[in-house]
Amino acid sequence: MIEVQPYNQEAEEAFVGAFFLDAELINECTVRPEQLFTKNLRLIYSAIRSLNEKGIPVDIVSLIEELSADNLVRVGGVHYISQLAGSVPTTANFHFYEKMVKEYDQKRKWGETECRKNLICP
Repeated sequence: MIEVQPYNQEAEEAFVGAFFLDAELINECTVRPEQLFTKNLRLIYSAIRSLNEKGIPVDIVSLIEELSADNLVRVGGVHYISQLAGSVPTTANFHFYEKMVKEYDQKRKWGETECRKNLICP
């Protein structure tokens, strides 16, 4: 039996993509990179946070520069980053997506806890 981890790809993409529209959202965001399920979005989000810490504006060019060549390939390349940057029409629902990311992270943690507690792991 294959266990499917709970997550929402669209919510994670909307969450990360929103920073291309309003990089200031990072300053009020409480999500940690490890709370994202998909590795490519964790890498992108980490790079966005790094740019913010350095005071560098977040855009496609600066993000590509921040990612190493290996990580750029891992995240899906320039095409995926461009697609991600253009996929969010507004930041109006940012906090909703942020909440969804956190809730799915909690569901995964709960599942891991239950797995260890019952010794029934996939």
